[in-house]
Amino acid sequence: MFQALYENGVLDNTAIVFTSDHGEMLYDHNHVAKGLPFDSSARLPFILRLPKSADVHQAGRASQQMRQIDQVIELRDLLPTFCDLAGVTVPEHIDGRSILPLVRGETDGWRPYLHGEHFLQADSNQWLTDGREKYVWFSQTGRELLFDLENDPDELHDLSGEESQRVEMWRARLAEELEGREEGFAQNGALVVGRPQSPTLAGAGIYRER
Repeated sequence: MFQALYENGVLDNTAIVFTSDHGEMLYDHNHVAKGLPFDSSARLPFILRLPKSADVHQAGRASQQMRQIDQVIELRDLLPTFCDLAGVTVPEHIDGRSILPLVRGETDGWRPYLHGEHFLQADSNQWLTDGREKYVWFSQTGRELLFDLENDPDELHDLSGEESQRVEMWRARLAEELEGREEGFAQNGALVVGRPQSPTLAGAGIYRER
């Protein structure tokens, strides 16, 4: 691909992204496929090569210099990033945000964490991460997990029984995130275990309780 772009004279004016939809576990935590909140399923590669024309200079550094961004980003940030690169206004209904400000070193106002969820019958889960810690709540059983991703990147040591204050903080954040959802996962600032759920929301036009 790179060779073809180079031969056609458009390599320097092309944005290239390497990412994926999800991981496959591959027997991490004795599981395969996707759906669980562990990084081997939920964390994605996200490598962005910007065109030379992109205005992403950071403190005098060359725009083509390779660097790592530590803030949490999501697939929903792809479209706003592409719009930003193309000079197109991002549609108002889009949830994601362009990551070009992060590339420029502008981190103020970026999301403090991201929220993920999976519908897996009894193992259905909701989770939050800021890239340094991850909190997991299994909505049908109430089981909680807390991982220190910096010191335990393989998520082998659940700290939920040791770090009660951290768990309480993340639990409150998740309850705020889920407040108002039609399933009733959160009510009056508290998580509610065992609520009926569906792989699709009523707002999508199809709702089937499982």
